[in-house]
Amino acid sequence: VGSYDSTQTLVIDPAVLIYCGLFGGSRADLGNAIALDSAGSVYVTGWTNSFENSFPVAGGMYRRYSGNGDAFVAKLSADGSYLVYCGYIGGSADDSGLGIAVDQGGKAYVVGHTKSTRGSFPVTRGPELEHRGLDDAWVAKVNAAGTDLLYCGYIGGNGDDVGHAIAVDSTGSAYITGWSNSSGSSFPVKGGPSLVYNGGSAWGDAFIAKVEPSGLTLDYCGYIGGDADDAGLDIAVDAIGRAAHADARDDDVA
Repeated sequence: VGSYDSTQTLVIDPAVLIYCGLFGGSRADLGNAIALDSAGSVYVTGWTNSFENSFPVAGGMYRRYSGNGDAFVAKLSADGSYLVYCGYIGGSADDSGLGIAVDQGGKAYVVGHTKSTRGSFPVTRGPELEHRGLDDAWVAKVNAAGTDLLYCGYIGGNGDDVGHAIAVDSTGSAYITGWSNSSGSSFPVKGGPSLVYNGGSAWGDAFIAKVEPSGLTLDYCGYIGGDADDAGLDIAVDAIGRAAHADARDDDVA
């Protein structure tokens, strides 16, 4: 303690840890993204290859592990003392959740990537129902209770596509960014910002897409990229639906 007025009461502010705990099963588990609602509840998505006999599934939409690594989505109580729900989203191949957002009604929106085809992945409604490439981006909307998927579908083309981050506006539209090395003839480009794939050798181009509230269709989807590698890593949306994203370009950030 440094110099202070000894006639006054000395108060040292402690570093208060509200809660801290382990979350996972008997195998590898990764938490990749987190969101918070107005009540202080925490929403988490990530990747796990832990089976349901050790992973803390609780009231979730899918309680059985599908194999080769599944995405998961979970909601924790505001005080961190229990899981409101926790479940898998996955198919027979490798699946991961990379981004999550929550709307004013407590519905969670999750984005990631998957190698699982329609035969095993829990696609419902859209925006696309068919797996088109090597790795496809996927987006899902979870009801407020965590018991069902309101929609779940792919966004992808003939190459590798990854959904990395997601935001939601007051109407329930979801905004997604990530990266794609799928050509424009196979990727579901619609309206822009660019319909032309410029592509690098690894990531390819960043992309940005807007999913309408029902999840059936894309309001728009397009590339943002040059002739080197570009990737969208984060996204935000303002009160009137304008989206802004953070874009990694080789070793630069835009």
